[in-house]
Amino acid sequence: MGEQRTEKYLTQMGNHAGRALTLYRWDLQLSAALWNLLSVFEIVLRNKICKAIDEWSDEQEPQSNKNWIEHPTCNVSFPLSKVSQQIANRALGKARNAKGIRDNGTGLIEGTHPRKGQPINRDDIIAQVTLTQWKEAFFYREPTIRPDGTRKYYPNETTYTNLKSVYKEITSRALSSGPKSISPDRASFIMHHAVLLRNRISHQESLIDIDCSIYRKEIFELLNCLVPNVLQYFSASDPLPEILKNDPRSK
Repeated sequence: MGEQRTEKYLTQMGNHAGRALTLYRWDLQLSAALWNLLSVFEIVLRNKICKAIDEWSDEQEPQSNKNWIEHPTCNVSFPLSKVSQQIANRALGKARNAKGIRDNGTGLIEGTHPRKGQPINRDDIIAQVTLTQWKEAFFYREPTIRPDGTRKYYPNETTYTNLKSVYKEITSRALSSGPKSISPDRASFIMHHAVLLRNRISHQESLIDIDCSIYRKEIFELLNCLVPNVLQYFSASDPLPEILKNDPRSK
């Protein structure tokens, strides 16, 4: 570890090298447990939004293009048409790169890849959409009121109007499976935290100064709106509560 990273652990453990190393190991366990939760959450969110898009597409007259991720400008109805390109273009580029790796045999699988030479499909592209993109395209914040009485939109009024329509037609459908409803602002707030937490862990930043139990509860809240059964299954074996109890700073 670098000096700056080491100093944080030493400071919290009274400059005791052995105890600082124990805190570092605990931090790794914490990150691993939360990463597991975030991974499950992201998969469930992706699947539910895609299912909601398919259902919504079937209801449109004429039917909206269900393969919007591969052909984002071809017969995609409003309001999905307002966000389809910003999602699809980046994801398609990544999917093409992944196909190149498969076809060239330069990936992690030894020998010939089982899908060598096969064309890119919808699932290949969907898999490349990031949690940040799901947040930015399917969730929105209500405007706040400035001191002068005018509204502040996030990020601007046009985007707000489009995202509000996307949420009403698609996202709210994906979040309708739980016993309780959730407001758009609350859902957006949780998504914001989930993205920050995911990025923090992927960048190998420390979690020892964060109350991770709060963000666990938030993700559980949104997961309960998506698929309650998945929440019940995951929480039954979630190691995070036990890890939090074993914080070496409390001993």
